[in-house]
Amino acid sequence: MMKFVSLLAAIGGITWWSLWFTPDQQGQRHMHRGEFRAAAETFRDPMRQGVAWFRAGEFEKAEQAFARSGTVEAEFNRGNCLVMLGKYQPAIERYKRHFAAISRRVGRYSSVPLLARRHRPRSFHLPAACH
Repeated sequence: MMKFVSLLAAIGGITWWSLWFTPDQQGQRHMHRGEFRAAAETFRDPMRQGVAWFRAGEFEKAEQAFARSGTVEAEFNRGNCLVMLGKYQPAIERYKRHFAAISRRVGRYSSVPLLARRHRPRSFHLPAACH
């Protein structure tokens, strides 16, 4: 029994939650409880970490976390952080990057150009009873 207690004391930082749940799962648990700082410190995913820092009111830390993500969505979120910090011109640049990337993505995968080429207006006539 004494060896078991010594082992637990040596391990120290290991908890029941850390044995069975990933850091991101533990962070989500903190988010559900409204413990945003703890969540941000626990998350490993930079997007989730950024959201937690943002909700905690730590906009600089949130912007740094979103920067590590490198996704199109992260650019938009970085813009939001910069607005909250009063840095409007850099925020506008982030939004421009976001919307430029989105428009390229939509243009690449969208069927709108195909529909525009294939669309042929058809004449439509109402039946005589409707006049």
